[in-house]
Amino acid sequence: MKLLYGVEKYYYANMIKEKADVKNAEEVKYANMINEEVDVKNAEEVKYANMMKEEAIAKNAEEVVSANMVNTEAIAKNVEEVKSANII
Repeated sequence: MKLLYGVEKYYYANMIKEKADVKNAEEVKYANMINEEVDVKNAEEVKYANMMKEEAIAKNAEEVVSANMVNTEAIAKNVEEVKSANII
């Protein structure tokens, strides 16, 4: 009976160890999931930042185009004034 008690104790110790290993494995898996979620969040933030940057660049490009159109209109207006002045 004493030997059996020792075997049961050893078996119980193994079960506890397995539970601890499983718990550790779950914690590692959970940590990896958290890490992946953080990586995804960071990737989304970088993507969003790039989109914002692209929108800013596009806005700047639109402003440059608009400024050039205004400049062209001003030149055209000046040409019309010169043409008008020559006619007079």
